[in-house]
Amino acid sequence: KRALDALDVVFDAGGAGDLSTAKIDAMLEAGLNAERGVTALIRGQPREILQHRASEVIERRFVLPHIAHAPLEPVNATASYKDGAVEIWGPVQSVTACQEAVAHAAGCSSDDVKVNVTFLGGSFGRKIVPDYVLQAVQASKAVGRPVKLIRSREEDMQHDVYPPNSGGRFRAVLDDRGYPLAVHARVAGQSLFGAVRKSWLDQTPEGAWDESMVDGIYNQSYRLPHFLVETVDTPLPIPVYFMRSVGSTAAVFFWESFISELAQRANIDQYAYRRNLLADDPLALRVLDAAAQASGWTAPAPPNTFRGIAYNCYIGRGGRFKTYVAEVVELARVGGRLAIKRVFCAVDPGLVVNPNTLKAQVEGGIGFALTNTLKSRITFSNGGAEQSNFFDYPLLRIDEMPEIVPIVLASDRPPQGFGEVVLAPVAPALAQALLSATGRRLDVMPFPDDAFRANA
Repeated sequence: KRALDALDVVFDAGGAGDLSTAKIDAMLEAGLNAERGVTALIRGQPREILQHRASEVIERRFVLPHIAHAPLEPVNATASYKDGAVEIWGPVQSVTACQEAVAHAAGCSSDDVKVNVTFLGGSFGRKIVPDYVLQAVQASKAVGRPVKLIRSREEDMQHDVYPPNSGGRFRAVLDDRGYPLAVHARVAGQSLFGAVRKSWLDQTPEGAWDESMVDGIYNQSYRLPHFLVETVDTPLPIPVYFMRSVGSTAAVFFWESFISELAQRANIDQYAYRRNLLADDPLALRVLDAAAQASGWTAPAPPNTFRGIAYNCYIGRGGRFKTYVAEVVELARVGGRLAIKRVFCAVDPGLVVNPNTLKAQVEGGIGFALTNTLKSRITFSNGGAEQSNFFDYPLLRIDEMPEIVPIVLASDRPPQGFGEVVLAPVAPALAQALLSATGRRLDVMPFPDDAFRANA
């Protein structure tokens, strides 16, 4: 660190020296306005119906900015290169990815790379990417002795592999009963799987549409007779990678918020609206009913209490698993402010082996999601990230954490995935509760602090 601080380095900004949040936002808007995107799903004749009934179209737009992984333990690694073999000690989330990348960089076989995995200290996807390990390996190879590398908090936050930003444009017309007749959903942003394709986790064929951009939209069981889902890739010179919940944090916020908009336009209760749209999926109805029952949804809310509800079925890539979740966020007016009082989370994750661990995942996942929903935003100027530490990139504090009420449904299905699933419904359920309390629509994350000012 002393040697690093002693260096007087002038960095070449390359071709991205003028990159800024304003330019990123303009590119995102251009993607949403493009004449056509890449078709992820088409059912019926949505384009024709939307064009024929153009005067009736309901449209909403949404934005999720770049955010940071921000683990409490910054990335670090110790490497020892000797006689063509490498030994690593560090918080590595994927041993296979680390071995392959180190072997390529060191010019040896993966069999000659030994990885000793320490406690992660938080990762959320960040420590799958072993760029920090490669730096330690290069240094060890150069000096001929073991080297320990620890990035500072500022280096870690400003040189993250950020989850992609994204924007959504949603258009619909309703039938005579107030339910969606035709829907056009478009999501634009950086391609997450495009970045994966260029790394050591090559899983996506060239030219394929990025399913992570619309995960939680194209693969849900809502009854929609005419439905078009598109993606638009907006390439940026910003490194991106996986983050907990992958693409569904953005996509489900967009999608469930739009469903809430349609229910409000139709003057139909939010729970009843979703129940009608999910009538063909008994497992979806099961979690939706459980969340509504636990929260007392069908009874009048107590004075100064406001609620929002959202649903998602998290589907593992390639259909490897399906975990159903529905959440109700409850707000309470306290003086001139609205406070998040409780979050009810009903889940069907298949057979549960360890209930206490699963409940801890519910609580931790919702806390993580609330940080993203209320506080997380990375902005750029002059080609670099502006935020650097927790003073300007804060986390949710303990006095802001609501009571979490897990409702784990018994199931005879095999165990399903769970680590990602509870995050995505938090933002749309909270946005709906705030709309109920204040009449204000929230379409950009993170939600501003003044959204919690209580109406008289």
